[in-house]
Amino acid sequence: MCEAWKSEIDNLLLFAGLFSGVVTPFTIQSFNWLKPDLTTQSVNLLERISRQLNEEVLPSLEPFATPTPSWEVVRINILWFLTLTLSLATAFIGILCIQWIRHYQSRIDANNHKDAISLRQMRYDGLLWWKVPEVLATLQFMLQTALILFCVGILELLWMLDKRAAIPITIVVGLTLAAIGLTSAIPVAQFLFYTGHRAVPQCPYKSPLSWLYSRGFVRFLHWLMIVIEGIFLSSKSLLPHTNRSVAKRTNSKASSHNKYRFRSKLGMVSRHQSWAEQDVSWYHLTDSKSKSSPIRDKADVPDALVNALTWINKTFSQSVDVVHTLYHCIVDLPPHIATRVISKLHPPGMEVLENKLIDLEPSGFTKEDEGTASHTRNDALLAIYCQKYVQVHGSLVSPTAKAYVRLLRHSNNPELLERLDFPDYLTKSTLNGSSEAIVNVISAVGVSLERDTLPRSHLECLFVFAAVSLKLTAESSSIMRLKHVVKETFNRCEIWVFHHRSTSRVGERDRKDACYKALLKLYDTLDDDPHHITPIFHQLLDDDDSDDANVFLMQCIRSIVEKLVPYITERAKANDPNWQDLEFRARRLSAFRN
Repeated sequence: MCEAWKSEIDNLLLFAGLFSGVVTPFTIQSFNWLKPDLTTQSVNLLERISRQLNEEVLPSLEPFATPTPSWEVVRINILWFLTLTLSLATAFIGILCIQWIRHYQSRIDANNHKDAISLRQMRYDGLLWWKVPEVLATLQFMLQTALILFCVGILELLWMLDKRAAIPITIVVGLTLAAIGLTSAIPVAQFLFYTGHRAVPQCPYKSPLSWLYSRGFVRFLHWLMIVIEGIFLSSKSLLPHTNRSVAKRTNSKASSHNKYRFRSKLGMVSRHQSWAEQDVSWYHLTDSKSKSSPIRDKADVPDALVNALTWINKTFSQSVDVVHTLYHCIVDLPPHIATRVISKLHPPGMEVLENKLIDLEPSGFTKEDEGTASHTRNDALLAIYCQKYVQVHGSLVSPTAKAYVRLLRHSNNPELLERLDFPDYLTKSTLNGSSEAIVNVISAVGVSLERDTLPRSHLECLFVFAAVSLKLTAESSSIMRLKHVVKETFNRCEIWVFHHRSTSRVGERDRKDACYKALLKLYDTLDDDPHHITPIFHQLLDDDDSDDANVFLMQCIRSIVEKLVPYITERAKANDPNWQDLEFRARRLSAFRN
């Protein structure tokens, strides 16, 4: 605080010194205009002597009258000397303020910490009670006033000498002063006349000059409203009784609410002691509007809280501690604000889901008690927010995957699940417990298939994820459990594709297309060809579980591929190379069953 004050005073002293040096030559020149013109008097005397030498008869010499300076000259000198005085006074008071601040910061000689803290608080209380911050603000006002007076003096001089030169300068100075007056009036006017129909950022044009202007403007409005209300009450007393009652009812219905709000804000502004207090009132005013109207126009400026969290995330997201802290902050927000924050935090290159991201209300989930629904909402926020950072912060892999698993098991909202990324990052993680997380993910996918809530893109990732997971956990103790879960999940996948319910949200053709794309991704991952895949097909004749991960996976999906052959054949007739290649592989796979 004190360092900021000292820096501000130093800048003011520098400007005051330079400005005084500019004004001084003007005052020296204008001061001579107030003195009698001795040159004119000397010329008159020389003329009289010359005529006397020529023996001319001259009238008696009258005493010279001291010429009075014109009012224009007097006003110019008043303005410029006031300017110089204010500039020098600013420098003098600024030096005093620096001395006060240095004393406030000086060492406190005390025998113990209790006395030191007490003395420090005593100095701080005195600093505020004796209005030192207000004195510092007055310095800026004095310099700005000096600048205005100097410009007015320049205009006075130009209008006195030549109007042609004065007109363009007057226009420029007038526009400048109008801009100063407008920027001084906008902050308080915005607060008084804000209706909340549209979110508008707070006006930043705040200075000591605008604060004094706003105080005077508010007092004038207060006095004006008293006069208008007095006139209105006097006119009502002249109306008949019936007309008065009608006017009273009409007035109460039409304008009492607006008058109350305006009068309330007028009284609020009159009680403010600084711009900081008005900032707090503005925040509460706009925040109440935001809570009363959660859904705003798309073009509205986002809330300050949304922008603040977005800026913190953009600036400090390299720190995992900041990411964790931001997550907890987002969880504490109302659903509609949390949704807006999440939609603004998608990485570059991704489409901002401003209008698509589901409102994370508990009503969007299964019929659970309120506590469970709240946990599910938190899982959704965790998964959506943290999934973009799992590649950078490895410690986020486990909690993000767990949130994904819980959502697949409990969420009944397909639109929400569409916002999630499939956790294939687990296959790249070296953290302890990743094998258990992989098992849980595949199991949760099976549950979601049974509930008919799994996004199509996640099914396309399942086949490759299972293949990679089987290879990674081949030597681990959880391989048997993983194989059991993989087999059970693909059984559910077969039921979802071919034994669909009439109420299924995904059409039969779309489900088969999803399986087709999943198989293509799987074969590309295995990097097989007709010669390489033949040994795998021969091992499929064995009914026992094979130790080879690829063979085991082929055994799990063989039934799906066999049932998919007619559909693949139909699509292959369209001369699609991908479908034709898949048809060839599917027929070879199904041929070994017989």
